[in-house]
Amino acid sequence: MTETNMTEQFAAMQRMMMPPSALSGALRHNARSFWEAHDQLLDGMERFAQGWFERRHVGTQAALDAAERVCRAETAVDLFREYQDWAAGAMQRVMADGLAWQQQSMTIASALARSSLPPGDGEPQPMPTAAEAPLQSKAA
Repeated sequence: MTETNMTEQFAAMQRMMMPPSALSGALRHNARSFWEAHDQLLDGMERFAQGWFERRHVGTQAALDAAERVCRAETAVDLFREYQDWAAGAMQRVMADGLAWQQQSMTIASALARSSLPPGDGEPQPMPTAAEAPLQSKAA
């Protein structure tokens, strides 16, 4: 083989390995979408964690205040009322935790759905219902 043939073959191999521009554009879009979604997820997780810690601080202060009021209670009814007020606040914070987690889960699902879309699509397409899905033979 001559030197020219080897060079031409090597150049042809390099061209075969290069992605076409359409594929390169899709790869660029997917990479950008992936890292943008990752950044959004981190922001959401940070907000969730910050809210969780704020609620824990409120909870510890509420528990301290309730303990002081319980110690000053003169009757069992007063003591029970203070405990009940503290427990109601604790349950509100637990419910707020659940709501924040639900919102974070929806944010995650939305970011993952957006990052998996092909270029040019705006929103994920809904899954077909059983009536819309093509019928498949059970014998197949």
